[in-house]
Amino acid sequence: MKSLDLIAVYIVIFLLLSTSSLAQDYDLIVTTNGDSIACHIDSLTDSHIYFEMKSQNTWTHTQIDLSSVTRHERNAIHKGQYLFKSGTSIIKSVYSGKLPKNSIYAGIMGFHIFNTNPSSEENNSTSGISVRIGYRFQSRSGFLFRAAPVICFVDGGVVLLPALSIGFSF
Repeated sequence: MKSLDLIAVYIVIFLLLSTSSLAQDYDLIVTTNGDSIACHIDSLTDSHIYFEMKSQNTWTHTQIDLSSVTRHERNAIHKGQYLFKSGTSIIKSVYSGKLPKNSIYAGIMGFHIFNTNPSSEENNSTSGISVRIGYRFQSRSGFLFRAAPVICFVDGGVVLLPALSIGFSF
């Protein structure tokens, strides 16, 4: 029963990590000079917006006077839908290409492992079923990353194996 408990814990941790990585909404601040800033708004006062934005490739806490803002909105944009000025979170344009595909998948496969020692008189072959439940990420450039626990049901027991894949799609 301990191996089933381990599998349940592994699946819960995997689901928590994969769902938190999908939370990619940014807040939006539009300035009077026409800049659109993807950011995380910390707080609002009667005179200022305090927020965190990317500048010189690092996230920096800053503020802007409300008189310099035409619009601000929480959870307004998804980072994958926009192109940004290099090293910043200032929106350059709307991304018009094909968006990356992220997915959660499941699969089942039967297998048979044969005895690989020809000098042995014993028959050490075994059969089983493996189940995969995983997460797949594909970037705009075509890079693929896939992670999954492989749960193998073999000879009345359960074996848990990690599986990682990387690749490129075109």
